[in-house]
Amino acid sequence: QKRTPTNKAAERKALQWMAMFGGDADEDHDLLWLVREAHRASTNNATVLPGDWAMHREAGSQRPYFYNAALEYSTWEHPLVLYFMFLLTELRCELPYIDGACE
Repeated sequence: QKRTPTNKAAERKALQWMAMFGGDADEDHDLLWLVREAHRASTNNATVLPGDWAMHREAGSQRPYFYNAALEYSTWEHPLVLYFMFLLTELRCELPYIDGACE
């Protein structure tokens, strides 16, 4: 598959997110798909939101933020980011070639 500048930019972003999630791009190469999905979900803003979450925009800047009415909690971070971080940690424990990932 031919790599376009957009694909390269998306791949760089995925590698940055892998580091943010505490993973290692070389060691966790089999899990890059998960990080790509996390990034895709977060950039889709309101299209993929769990349960009681809703996206709103700050009045002045129009920056998106997320609010959970049941929890009465708001955050700038897409609510799925923590979920994907948890999944990455759990999946790393399943990989036989990553020694000590869950100790």
